[in-house]
Amino acid sequence: MDRINNNTGGIIYLDAPVIDNHNGSTPMFLQLAYTAPHAGNVRASLQPPPAPVEHAHIAHSDRRLYAQMVSHLDAAIGKVVKALSDKGILNNTIIIFASDNGAPTLGQFTNTGLNLPFRGIKATPWEGAVRVPAFIWHSSFKPRMWDGLMHITDWLPTLLAAAGKKTALNIDGKNQWEAIKNNKESRRNDVVINIDNMENQAAYRLGDYKIVVGNITGPKQLHAGKMYLETKRDYRPPNYFSTVKNSDVARVLEEHGKILNENDVYSMRERTKINQLDSVQDAKLCVPTPERGCLFNVHCDPTEEHDLWDEKPDVVLLLKSRLDSYASQQEPRSPTKVDKRSDPANFDYIWKPWLSVPPERNSTREDEGKRDELIIDASGDDVSSVCTDGKPHYNTEFLVDKLGDIIIRIRWPRSAATGR
Repeated sequence: MDRINNNTGGIIYLDAPVIDNHNGSTPMFLQLAYTAPHAGNVRASLQPPPAPVEHAHIAHSDRRLYAQMVSHLDAAIGKVVKALSDKGILNNTIIIFASDNGAPTLGQFTNTGLNLPFRGIKATPWEGAVRVPAFIWHSSFKPRMWDGLMHITDWLPTLLAAAGKKTALNIDGKNQWEAIKNNKESRRNDVVINIDNMENQAAYRLGDYKIVVGNITGPKQLHAGKMYLETKRDYRPPNYFSTVKNSDVARVLEEHGKILNENDVYSMRERTKINQLDSVQDAKLCVPTPERGCLFNVHCDPTEEHDLWDEKPDVVLLLKSRLDSYASQQEPRSPTKVDKRSDPANFDYIWKPWLSVPPERNSTREDEGKRDELIIDASGDDVSSVCTDGKPHYNTEFLVDKLGDIIIRIRWPRSAATGR
């Protein structure tokens, strides 16, 4: 398919009706990388389309502008869904909406976006930066919430599987299609969140546990942005269900026999809520250093308030070993240089790729068979867990973990919660 350079908002479908002109006998992959909710330059950070400012119930003026930008983004996506329906291909289409990272709540280029109740903002290792909202829709799916661990690299093999294809390449991504479609356990049990040699910080998740190490300080690592939650007493927010019911997407779905039920909508919304375990002050939060990091059970404690570093030394040792192994294989990050050819002014003021990158070659390790061995007795600390709400999660039973230069032998008990 030819690449179409789009403007902000939903203008692409006025300038280039790619869906309407698509040859229905061939598959279509369409990616829309919206810039609509992003901050602009310092003097005009938030730039919604010209229109009366809505969302009067929001007290903060910049937050109202941001809400208007997101509303226009939502309307633009509605036009995409309508175009797919008008073309007659909606029922054979998979629609994915996903954020690339958490909001920059603080800093020079803040857009007043919120990551609460999660901790941290964009460009930090905390959940507020790396745990993002997403949904996937297909006409055959029943509404539900899937909370499996997933990484952005998983989209490629997952979508290939959905199309009945697979890749023989040795890639990082995991095929999650069957897990998502059938509401099964994720095929992924770990994620390297970040290893930054210049900022001297790193984070890694294995099962339910996440380790954060390095030099991380300042307000960006807190639960930021509570001032943006303030509302005006004299104004009521719009009714959520009425807003959804009157959207383009709802009208299209009704044409396809899918009628929204108010109780179902609110029930689904309630199931996606994540609350803080308690109202601790940010001053009490664990702050990692190069000498001592932080360990969290992000299944039971997704807001990263309760440090387990001293309580679970075996889990700390395991996660540090894997993180160190990944770091030993990493190419150090070089200082950033500004390429003037990337200036958005060259592309109708849109951020977009400006260079062609050659494909990477797979490297081989000559010392693949030369590994040290580390034995850990973790019989008292499983990376699976049961929270206080009684919900079992990962039952990750490692026997031999061959990664990098270390063979790690771990003795895990079978999870009493899952019986596996």
